[in-house]
Amino acid sequence: MSVFGTDGKATFINRVIENFHDQAKASCDRYLRNLEKEMIRLYSDGGLTGEARDAAVRIYLDRERNCLMEAVKEQSRNKAHTALYRINNANAEYLSGEECGEDRFYGDLGLYLKCLLEEYAGLPYIEREKIYFKDFYDKIEMAIAYSQMLKVHRADGVLFYVYPYKLMEDTLSTRYYLACYTKRERTGADKHLASLRVSRLKDVRVLRESGRLNKEEVRELEKAIAARSVQFLVDNEEEIHVRLTDVGIRKYRQQLYLRPAKDSVLSDGYTYVFHCTQFQAEVYFLKFGKEAQILKPQSLRERFQRMYAEALDSYQ
Repeated sequence: MSVFGTDGKATFINRVIENFHDQAKASCDRYLRNLEKEMIRLYSDGGLTGEARDAAVRIYLDRERNCLMEAVKEQSRNKAHTALYRINNANAEYLSGEECGEDRFYGDLGLYLKCLLEEYAGLPYIEREKIYFKDFYDKIEMAIAYSQMLKVHRADGVLFYVYPYKLMEDTLSTRYYLACYTKRERTGADKHLASLRVSRLKDVRVLRESGRLNKEEVRELEKAIAARSVQFLVDNEEEIHVRLTDVGIRKYRQQLYLRPAKDSVLSDGYTYVFHCTQFQAEVYFLKFGKEAQILKPQSLRERFQRMYAEALDSYQ
């Protein structure tokens, strides 16, 4: 809730239920119906039809149904914690309607919601983010598919008009970013390379205007992504020199997250040369402390000096 910027538990849980119920394995009835359609398609594509196909599908579904029922029984025995949440109208309508059908598996719909939420909680972070911000993802994917412009408010209130290119994971698959071009004015001519982290968006709207990128713009984006990775598209690349200690070199080899690619090492064996944005160098090397010294550019060196000095002041 803290990471996704949600204050109320009921708000958080209702959004998870609304966005996740149609794809969760805990939604046994829907899951088995979708699985049956998929198995029929796969067997038919493989040349198995008629009674043989139906028998194979039935055997597979019976096995899956038994596994699901065992999981439900296991959850029903876990009485360690219960909680009461207010369900919004959309979710109440789904749970009470014919579309749900989970009471045939769970008996108690409270148990169904418990299983649904625990399945969500067990997913990797990046999948939970994509489910929670499903509305944003759907709008972005539609804009990409139809080359439409987006109007995007970031959580800090900054407004962008966006020419979307692609939704991409960062290097270690921990966050989703929208690789794009942005401009601050709707009718402005200047477009800038950018990447917007989806979980930090406050509002996303699809506009009627074209958001199409030409071939040269796409090539420039892809070149920048290959060189910097998707999360560091905002600033321009610079040549950055960093002197590492033996401990710093070991840290650089071991700590992969946000690591800038090494361009070369000078003859002293300790001065590493990078071509990356100052922002990437800052977020990666700041935690190295005395094991990494920024040599140039001077502006980045002075920023490190200032940040370390201000941090030291708070400990005086």
